[in-house]
Amino acid sequence: MTGVIVWRGLRFGTIPHRFAAPALAQLDRVPAPGGEFGAAPVQPAFPPMMGDVSTSEDCLFLNIWTLPGGPRPVVVYVYGGGFEGGTGSAPWLDGSSLAAATGAVVVTLNHRVGTLGWAQLEQYGGNLAAASNLGLQDVVCALRWIREHIARFGGDPNQVTLSGSSSGAFLATALLAVPEAEGLFHRLAAFSGGASRIVSRDTAVDIGTAIVAALGISADPQKLLTASTADILGAEASVIPREIGRRNSRNPYAFGVVGDHGPGRLLVGHPLTALERGAAREIPLLLATGQHEVATLRRPGFEPTSREALEEELGEIAGPASAQVLAAYQGDPCMAREQLLSDYIYRLPAVRAANAQAAAGGRVTLIDIGAASAERAGHGLEASAIFARPRNERDDDLQRAYLAFLSGDDPGPGQVREVRVGRLDSSVADYAQLLEIWNGVERP
Repeated sequence: MTGVIVWRGLRFGTIPHRFAAPALAQLDRVPAPGGEFGAAPVQPAFPPMMGDVSTSEDCLFLNIWTLPGGPRPVVVYVYGGGFEGGTGSAPWLDGSSLAAATGAVVVTLNHRVGTLGWAQLEQYGGNLAAASNLGLQDVVCALRWIREHIARFGGDPNQVTLSGSSSGAFLATALLAVPEAEGLFHRLAAFSGGASRIVSRDTAVDIGTAIVAALGISADPQKLLTASTADILGAEASVIPREIGRRNSRNPYAFGVVGDHGPGRLLVGHPLTALERGAAREIPLLLATGQHEVATLRRPGFEPTSREALEEELGEIAGPASAQVLAAYQGDPCMAREQLLSDYIYRLPAVRAANAQAAAGGRVTLIDIGAASAERAGHGLEASAIFARPRNERDDDLQRAYLAFLSGDDPGPGQVREVRVGRLDSSVADYAQLLEIWNGVERP
């Protein structure tokens, strides 16, 4: 876009060895604009639509778009991909339009994914001792680099908005419970993900153990350091389920932020607890979810075989409250399951986080996203609006709300401003109703 300057493939961190914590890279001089995107993280079946880049374990790169001059506010975006894929150089994450629309410095970044980024392996010690939430450590490293160097690109390190979508949103909100991230960002926008999807440490250890066993190296887990990436990806695929309900159950069995917290750990607790105790009181939040999130995440085998099968699944999720919850999801079992999981996985955590932040005296914008023409409000629809390339009136409205948030247009302390965009489905519970339906049900 005319007037926008871009730097691609700037190294923000190095990885001394596989499964090591990231080391902050220094910037001796500002390079000439342009350059090539750095390698994307190692991941399965890297599709052509992700861009013309290779994948590598050496992947800690970021990209910057800005207009001349400064200092300018900074928008940092963390991609989604189920904690198993993604890259900051994907074509739809081009920051040119957003930089032009906001006058902000726009940054996209890479972090390690899959086994290399999220497997819990520190229990094995040795060269695996740092392998807990490595992807989260990568993002903290990127934010530290931005803090130190973004002024040289026209950015204001004291005006950083951290934005993320899907797993990027779960990851970003988890940083509210990470002391090392304190002061590295000043506003937070989470789309299709909130203060949830925290995998218990015990489950994460079980997943790590299963991957080691699938590789046939249980007797010597340190061989993970030299196993081929193809073998690691194969083991990962054999262990991690694809079905969204299993991946996001009451005890999520999938990669995600590990609830590995306590003295000497990266996290101090669950991010929702951090919000409740006021740890993010001074950080304005934007939380946005689609009404029909799971509509775009259904895979073969999604359909429950009967109403009884849905009741059994809900019993595992909601326990004693399952009858109360099930009463709100009537009709066709497949559509009921789609809406139930949309609400439980994505919409419920958003409103709970919003209320926790407001109760602590913080400021919150809560966005309910509806359909646009024939397109339902499914998962991941917000990218075009975030990056200022709207396709329809709903995207226009969502973009306006996001740009208003970036500009500092917040409600008063202790308040939640609810914004509704698109064509809302009257059969879908609103946020207040969700709290009643799911009262007493934990969402990890």
